[in-house]
Amino acid sequence: MKTIRQISGYWEPNQIRILHDFGIDVNEGIQSFIIEEDEVYHQLEPLLAEWNILNTRSFIFSDQEIKTASYCVLKGWHEVGYPMPDGNNGYIHLTYDDCKLCHHCFCGLVQKSSFRIKIIPKWNIWGLNWIYDELFTRREIYDDFFSSYGIGYKDVRDYKTDNIINGVVQLLIPVADESLDLSKYDKTICSVCGMTKYGAKDNGFFPVYKNQTFHIFKTKEFFGYDGNCFRKIIVSSDMREALVERKLFKLHDFIPCK
Repeated sequence: MKTIRQISGYWEPNQIRILHDFGIDVNEGIQSFIIEEDEVYHQLEPLLAEWNILNTRSFIFSDQEIKTASYCVLKGWHEVGYPMPDGNNGYIHLTYDDCKLCHHCFCGLVQKSSFRIKIIPKWNIWGLNWIYDELFTRREIYDDFFSSYGIGYKDVRDYKTDNIINGVVQLLIPVADESLDLSKYDKTICSVCGMTKYGAKDNGFFPVYKNQTFHIFKTKEFFGYDGNCFRKIIVSSDMREALVERKLFKLHDFIPCK
């Protein structure tokens, strides 16, 4: 695993000269550069903080680290359209159980009805904007692939007519009953409902699962910031290999658990 920093800022002449001494070349004005989190970065880090420069962290895993992991977090899919109705979060009241939802932190989302959508994308698997832990797929892919893993589905409806959309389904992904060690993650406890929500940013290898039997499932814990709340989606090595083989996802769309 490599830890990567993306540094973005408006660079002035004196900063450019200092960066050049560290072997980094940037032009005057707005520009970004990427640097591995190594000895050079740690020498540069205090200056970046002093300059109030945008500094974001990400991780790159080797093919071997992903392929040898028993479970992986699914991190990348196409987001197409929005759950409807989208005005004033109207989809929340239509799709989820209001009685179980905390309207302060949005933890406790329990789906009671089908999602309504406007757009049917060309992708084989996709998600909706604002919805970070649900996947939708074409019916033939569900029948040919996901059903063999014992995954259920829910119909998806057209927003204008409220009719079921033939050929599109939402995967019903079960929730794990195993708790994780998330002590290295930042967290917030809602002042209204008391539920815990962990930071959504990637933090390197994800904690490992030991006793799961599902091939695809959601974390028991919630993640997110402010008004968003979601569970992370985990897949087994068997399903990861099959998803990659069928070109439904790429190998680096997964974060290994370790």
